[in-house]
Amino acid sequence: MKNLKFVIAQEPDAYPMSVENYIYNDKVYLQSKEKAYGKSLSFYALSGKVAVARIHFFLIKQSNGGVEAVSIPASPFGSFEYDKGLPLQALTYFVNHIKQHLLARNADRIVIRDCIHAYRPEKNTAMPKVMEQTGFSVSDQMINHHILIDEESMALKLGRGKFRRVKECQEAGFVVQKKSIEDIEEIYTFLYQCYASKRRKLSLSLPQLREQVLGMPDCYPLFAVYDQQKMIAASVTVKVNPRILYTFYYAALSEYNYWSPTTFLLYTIYQYCQENSISIMDMGTSLSGSVAHFKAYMGGVPSSKFTYQYCI
Repeated sequence: MKNLKFVIAQEPDAYPMSVENYIYNDKVYLQSKEKAYGKSLSFYALSGKVAVARIHFFLIKQSNGGVEAVSIPASPFGSFEYDKGLPLQALTYFVNHIKQHLLARNADRIVIRDCIHAYRPEKNTAMPKVMEQTGFSVSDQMINHHILIDEESMALKLGRGKFRRVKECQEAGFVVQKKSIEDIEEIYTFLYQCYASKRRKLSLSLPQLREQVLGMPDCYPLFAVYDQQKMIAASVTVKVNPRILYTFYYAALSEYNYWSPTTFLLYTIYQYCQENSISIMDMGTSLSGSVAHFKAYMGGVPSSKFTYQYCI
């Protein structure tokens, strides 16, 4: 790709993209962050009138008077979307261009939350090389698990004992329902209480999640497990794009631990992925070894999720 033009814009959808998009770089999603962080700043690498690479930042003032440029705050990731045909050298030039502009805007720290390599397997080695060559370092590395969806039943991917839990849930008469967007408050309240019982907090408030869900209703499939009329497990998932589903929040009532309805829930979400031509079920990062162990026994493939930083 020759004669690339680098452009800065205040609009996150200023130019059409040549590659697939992720929800966290979508205009509606970015607008949902404006109340907390102000307007985003977008950078494009153009080939003609089409963007072959882009990234969005929020400039956040710090208590010490400094400015932190983040892609994307309070989100699983932001980072770059770029064409697999974009040469490594061109991507490096683009990153240096962005870095110099942000430094000129008085940013003293630049933070890029990257996606896992499974999201872009054909170019997964490019980003670490480019980050290193442009002076960025790894500020955080977390273990992530994902499941590759194929025609194979999830029963064949589960660790010993997990499929037995699925069968026990079915024998107990538990059922999984795909919920309506109008049920988001009920789902959120249930998840909030489950998290609180384990002294954990949800990363988003109800108004924040509601704004995102109602702004992009087709991107947030909701699921719940019922014991007759009683909700015993639930999940908020995110369609990152048509081929990736992220299990954003999920939890179950501790009194049902014997049956492990979360296992039944994820088993059913896997089937939903199969039925909707979704190829990756992203189970996210783990804050503890026990959670990572659970995801591995669910058939999750481990990988690293990096956050890069550049500091003055």
